Amino acid sequence: MTMTDEEYERVAKRLAERFGQEINAARDILGKFARDVGGPKPWDAAYAMEWGHVEFKAAARLKVFSTVVDAMRLHREPDVGSGVMSYRNSLDHIRRYALREMMQKARSGENSSSPTANLIEREELAAWSVVFDDFDGAMEHPWHVDPS
Repeated sequence: MTMTDEEYERVAKRLAERFGQEINAARDILGKFARDVGGPKPWDAAYAMEWGHVEFKAAARLKVFSTVVDAMRLHREPDVGSGVMSYRNSLDHIRRYALREMMQKARSGENSSSPTANLIEREELAAWSVVFDDFDGAMEHPWHVDPS
C-alpha cells in the first residue's frame, strides 16, 4: 500500500504522540524510584534497588523514545541530524535506524563485566524493537496507528 504525504504526516504525529506518552510514563516511574531511594528509612534505598528492574526498563525507554521523538520533531535522521526531510523520509530513516540499533545490540550481546550495563543494554534492545515494530506496522497498516 502506498501512503500519501498526508497519511505519512498523520502517522508521524500519532507515533510521536504515542512515544511521548511512553516518555511521560517512564519519567513517572523514574521519579517514583528517586523518591523511594531517598526515603527516610535506612533500608529504603536498598529495597528500591533490589526491585529496580522496572526502572531499568523505564530508563532505556526514556533514552530510546526521546531519541525517536526528537528526531521526528526535527524531521531528521537520529544518528546524523542533518537536513530537513519529509515525513515519508523521516519515518523511513528512523525505522531503518531502529533496525540498525537492534541488530548492533543483538550482535554485541552482553559483554560487559557490569551486570547493570548488560541489563540496560538488553532493555535498550527491547525498546528499539518496540520502535521498529511500531514504525514498521504503521507504515504497513497506517489505519492501526491513526484511528481517524
